[in-house]
Amino acid sequence: MRIRRPARLNGIELALVTVLGVVDRTDKFHFTMSAYKTWAAKQRGNPLLLAIAAFGIIGGCYLGYNQIVRPFLKRRKLAEAEAYGNYIYEHEMKRKSQ
Repeated sequence: MRIRRPARLNGIELALVTVLGVVDRTDKFHFTMSAYKTWAAKQRGNPLLLAIAAFGIIGGCYLGYNQIVRPFLKRRKLAEAEAYGNYIYEHEMKRKSQ
């Protein structure tokens, strides 16, 4: 699938749109993320703020994954392994008692 780059966006804005929003293809790249669009329009003269926002969003996603999602997946995987180990142990005990 080919993705076209909107001509009105510079590199930093393109990275933010890629992370934050979805391009609506019905109206020639009408962006559905109006809150970001209005904020970015106010910051046109200062690309440093846009870069800080991009790193903040990426850092937030990274920390959110490491602090919330990864421990949850790890606990679930350990619980499944423990349940499987208990099943095997009980099965072996039944076989030994017969």
